Amino acid sequence: MRRLAWAWVSGTLVYLVVLAAGAVLVGVASTRSGAPVAAWPLLVVPPLVAGLTAVLVATARAGARPPRTRGLVAVAVPAVAAAVLTTVSAVQAAARADVPAGVRAADLAVPVVVLLLTGGLGGLLAHLRWKPSTRPSYAEGV
Repeated sequence: MRRLAWAWVSGTLVYLVVLAAGAVLVGVASTRSGAPVAAWPLLVVPPLVAGLTAVLVATARAGARPPRTRGLVAVAVPAVAAAVLTTVSAVQAAARADVPAGVRAADLAVPVVVLLLTGGLGGLLAHLRWKPSTRPSYAEGV
């Protein structure tokens, strides 16, 4: 359980940091160029990086084979954070401009779907590729 808690914290922090950095980069690029800049990487890159981080932390080498759902559980909290942030941003964007319903739905769904897919695939791969640790435990070494 401790490993899953660390995965949740690390995945959520990575999501927030990458999202903030991406927003700053998109803002700088749009002000320098003066033209609209595609913001789709903000929907895909932060959840992908956060999901991979959470899965790596949750399924790191352990004494027992990690369950298949470990990766999916690890990205549950980052997925909730992504859903809340995208909902807030979509509501603010809709209040300021006429945003088509399809764009709003994509803004809400894409980060959460990317996170959950990353977690599910990562958990499955960790379950399938797991091998017992060859290093002796601390108790055996002492």
